[in-house]
Amino acid sequence: MSNSLTFTTNFQGTGLSVYPQPASNVLYIDNLKLSDNWETLDLVTTEGKICLAGLNISNQIKITLDIAHLPAAMYVAVLRRKDKEPVQFKFLKL
Repeated sequence: MSNSLTFTTNFQGTGLSVYPQPASNVLYIDNLKLSDNWETLDLVTTEGKICLAGLNISNQIKITLDIAHLPAAMYVAVLRRKDKEPVQFKFLKL
């Protein structure tokens, strides 16, 4: 039995779900719409250090990110799509 709470974040207008929040080993980004033309994903620390750049996410409806190797900290994920503003969200890695 775990003593931690898990939250699912749903981003208005995109339908994206990000879980669990906080995350330990794996972060899921779900409900990506193919019609949004998602292209890449970047992971950056809140201090601006790039941890992952340009991960190809085109033609995917769910992303499973292995974050076990990352140190515990707050991170920003940036999802980029063709001809639209990027979507950013923060997550806590335990």
